[in-house]
Amino acid sequence: MKIFRGSFIVSLIALIIAFVYAGWNGLFITLILAVLEISLSMDNAIVNARILERMSSAWQKAFLTLGVLIAVLGMRLIFPLLIVGVSAQIDPISALKLALEKGNPNTVGTYGYILHHAHPQIAAFGGMFLLMLALGFFFDERAHTWLKIPEKILQKIGNFPAANAIISIILLLITSEFIAKDAHAVLFAGILGILTFSFDGVIGAFAITADPIIILLGLGVIGAMFVRSLTLYLVQKGTLNDLVYLEHGAHWAILTLAFLILASIKWEIGEVVTGLLGAVFIILSFISSVIYNRNH
Repeated sequence: MKIFRGSFIVSLIALIIAFVYAGWNGLFITLILAVLEISLSMDNAIVNARILERMSSAWQKAFLTLGVLIAVLGMRLIFPLLIVGVSAQIDPISALKLALEKGNPNTVGTYGYILHHAHPQIAAFGGMFLLMLALGFFFDERAHTWLKIPEKILQKIGNFPAANAIISIILLLITSEFIAKDAHAVLFAGILGILTFSFDGVIGAFAITADPIIILLGLGVIGAMFVRSLTLYLVQKGTLNDLVYLEHGAHWAILTLAFLILASIKWEIGEVVTGLLGAVFIILSFISSVIYNRNH
């Protein structure tokens, strides 16, 4: 608990700020984004831990401090505003001002209105990014399978050349043709998502909310702090590798989120549904990992 104490304290402060800033809805979305970030960054934590094991204590602290600063200020604050600026064809400073003003989505020129009309492209981009990420995990041969039948089937599909890209493109074509109103815009954004799927979890976050403050709190503050703590925990204990099904649960949550995001191009899907489904997969995979360890 000593390793995670700072993360819990910072997270509590961030959640209080989210509640003051945007009420219960903002608090809940912040939690969803934090879970998304932690789930997406487990592989990074493992890689970082292996790097840190070869460093001195002083370099470990420098690596983690600088990494958190870049994650919070760079990828979680500046980069999201660049995404909004490109999507809405405005500069990042104007995007930030509009974001803080919020505004009625039905009023032309407001941040809400701009993002409402840019949502199909953002959803296509984020949905394909998450789909490629999840399929990439399940298509690889792994020592353990959690949901035996579907994961075995996905592993066999993954043996075909370029299976990830082919399946993603087929799903994107179906989405753009039968779900989207502007097929060309959604198709173009989705192709960009496929080409840059390894970019960062913030892409997926923008399909859930476009509020830069909530993204900063959920991904940058809570998410980055817990990923930092997980990395330290891996270095000192190494027990995260013993939770053999946790990554599986996280990627099933990511795969579910990808489909929900693509569906949101046409249908309204609440954050409650998105968050609960993801949490269920992660909790069940954690419980399954504990049971596996007790039986072995």
